[in-house]
Amino acid sequence: MFKKTTLAAAALATTIAAATVTLPVTSANAAPPVINLSIGIGTPGGYIQFGTGPYGGFYPQPAPLSCFQAKQVLKSDFKKVSTVECNGGVYTFKVKKHFVGPWKTVKLNRMTGHYWIV
Repeated sequence: MFKKTTLAAAALATTIAAATVTLPVTSANAAPPVINLSIGIGTPGGYIQFGTGPYGGFYPQPAPLSCFQAKQVLKSDFKKVSTVECNGGVYTFKVKKHFVGPWKTVKLNRMTGHYWIV
């Protein structure tokens, strides 16, 4: 834990020390420029961002969908859903839009929940 904290602090200090900001020349009645400095560090559990702007804090990484949860996502849009494969980062299902008609193959990204018809 100490090494990670030290490494993060060193990276932050190096980035701030190396950053140079050039301000544009403005007229006397123009508003001063706004500078937002944001520095992010990726961690296994999510993303930590430090900054002077409106964003900052810890953004957790979304949990991947289970096979059951992915099937429920598809059931909201299709009448029949059959599981083909639930391994890896992309799940495969057979679906029917209506009770009659051909089966179509659908791939679903387990991290985002987005799906597409193949």
